[in-house]
Amino acid sequence: MAKYTDIEKALANPLDVTHLEINCKYGNEISEQVLACEHLKILEVNGYNYKVPLAFKQFTQLEKVVFYGRYNKFPQFIFDLPNIKHLHFEGYGMDYFPNEFEKLPQLESLKIVANLFNNPYQHFPDSIFTLPRLKSLHIYADIQMLAGLPNSLQNLESLCLYYNNLSAKSMEAICGLSKLHTLLLTNYYYNGKPLFLPNDIGNLKSLQKLELYNNYIQDLPNAIRSLTQLEWLNLCNGRFDSLPFVAGDLPLLKALILEQNKQMDVSKELRKFVHAPIVHLNLKSCGLDSFPEEVFKLRQLQYLNVSNNRIDKLPLDIVNLPELHSIETTKTLLAKSTEAKSGKPINKLLKLLKENKSTETFKKISLALLVNDKDYLAQVPPHSLLPALNTPQSVVRENALVALEHHFTDKTDSLRHPQTVVTIIGKNKGLPINKTYQQLKKQGVQTSRTLQDITTHVVLGTEPGEKLDKALALDPVWVLPQQLRVFLQKNEVPYLMQATEGQSSSDSLEDLLQNSDPQNVILGLTMMMEGGIPNDLVYDIVILSLKKSYPPSQAAKKVLERYTSEEFRAVIRKHSRKAMVNILRALHEEPLIDQKRLAISALKFFKNEPNRYYYFNRLQRVAFELCFKQGGEVAKLAIEARTQDQTLELTGFYIKKIPEELRNFKNIKVMHLGGNGLRMLPDWFIELKKLERLELTNNMFNKTEKARIVELLPQVQVLF
Repeated sequence: MAKYTDIEKALANPLDVTHLEINCKYGNEISEQVLACEHLKILEVNGYNYKVPLAFKQFTQLEKVVFYGRYNKFPQFIFDLPNIKHLHFEGYGMDYFPNEFEKLPQLESLKIVANLFNNPYQHFPDSIFTLPRLKSLHIYADIQMLAGLPNSLQNLESLCLYYNNLSAKSMEAICGLSKLHTLLLTNYYYNGKPLFLPNDIGNLKSLQKLELYNNYIQDLPNAIRSLTQLEWLNLCNGRFDSLPFVAGDLPLLKALILEQNKQMDVSKELRKFVHAPIVHLNLKSCGLDSFPEEVFKLRQLQYLNVSNNRIDKLPLDIVNLPELHSIETTKTLLAKSTEAKSGKPINKLLKLLKENKSTETFKKISLALLVNDKDYLAQVPPHSLLPALNTPQSVVRENALVALEHHFTDKTDSLRHPQTVVTIIGKNKGLPINKTYQQLKKQGVQTSRTLQDITTHVVLGTEPGEKLDKALALDPVWVLPQQLRVFLQKNEVPYLMQATEGQSSSDSLEDLLQNSDPQNVILGLTMMMEGGIPNDLVYDIVILSLKKSYPPSQAAKKVLERYTSEEFRAVIRKHSRKAMVNILRALHEEPLIDQKRLAISALKFFKNEPNRYYYFNRLQRVAFELCFKQGGEVAKLAIEARTQDQTLELTGFYIKKIPEELRNFKNIKVMHLGGNGLRMLPDWFIELKKLERLELTNNMFNKTEKARIVELLPQVQVLF
């Protein structure tokens, strides 16, 4: 079967075309030249308000037709296709279907997908429900009655009804479709009532997949226990207190979705399924306060979703579920770590541990390092932590170095001992190896790129250490990168950035981030102030990393992850992939962040930026927005930063409301407030007696407000 997506290429080989995808421009009619593809069996059309010529009824071999996009007229040629078996409408626009489907007795699947609110189908022609060979019916519609179900659709195997408003009679009719293997019924609470589910549902003995989500059902009939062939059960967004199942029911169940069922005791309900071969379990938004231990009994589990729950600790035994490869933990409190929240690093780790056939102890240690489980790591001996430095996952390696610092004391004072050789294992972007070797040699310290049989100090890097096993055999004295950095700085290594006398810490940081050598940038940040970052500089680093195009995902992130709290670290990681302006906005909304310090740091580095009016630096504008929202002393400092020679320049700041603190600046003569979102001017402007000129162009003042401003400030030149 040859598939073509380009009409010109298809027309070049028309007799070879059996599958054709056509993209139509707005309002266009498909060219009848396509009729040259006389062996066409599958036709897919995508576009907006397109037209299909009636002549397409000449495609007598067509078996499947799919319409995507928006179209507002039913393609009448469909009823003249003698061999069509599959007809799909995936879009919206039509509000009328001809009652002529009896002309398609050979139809096996019919799919009509539309947005209910844009196209609320209230009624479909009865002929749709009288197709004797129909096996699959998939409809987005407000259906109240399904006529003729018992007699005409007995071959139906898959029935999916969205936005349905089914009556009890219709539900009983559906339960008489003995060949159904897939049943999806959802109305999104559209009719204000829970879906009626009769006991007759137990008659669907062949049912393999049952989806009843968003129906707000409170109870399931006991007859549902007899669906012994069921493999997929979706009860999302119900109102269940409990489920009628007992242990041993649903012996073939592979997927269980209980998302958004907060009234249910999930742990109690999971006990009923521990004997089922569940591979997919969704417990998202179930109001869980702790991780349900019953999950560990599902030995075939591959996917687990516990997102948006109040779980604050991930049991390390989760790594011992032999088949688990994906766990979603977003919007939880797991270890207060974004590495746990995002789910993805955990999934990568699970895959690595499974591929490498790691031991149970190593699996637990690796997961503990990923989620920074300090209580567990405190009990782990250093030699058990060392193998984690060979893990390809960077977060595990970096946290392993941090954990090792609690075990390996600083031995750098003995580096000049004649029997000492310093060897670096692995790479470390914050510790340039070549330069480090050179500087150590200048200090009279022996170095080697290979392990020595004599007494050796081994410096561990953050990249996988290919020599780690050999090093362990030598029983060396360990020196960690941070310990070596401090040692080098104490000896005033000249290639490191040092703050000069009279230079403020923030100025030093700004100079540093303009350094052309990225290695020095990272190393300098790490070693400043005797190897650590004081709390009063953390916010400066965040703002500088944004301003100088070193986003937290690169240089500054290395430092912030090393020297800040786990909570602050999680915030930075969570937002590191966003655009710089959005990072700053996001930080402003984080309850952990000290908003005053953030605003002052932003002001410190943006106050002297030039004004570019509409092309104004967006990052600077957001920084001042944070300052004005803080109010008080911070807002006052922000106004002072934009005032020079009795002129206030706030053009293009998108200020919605003039800060109250401006009231205290009595000596301002000229104000530029153009290009903002102002709708009114405060009455207290009359107190600014020295004001001579006020620019208010490109704001949102109506005529009444403009007249009021002119009357309020008769001695001021006001420009609108």
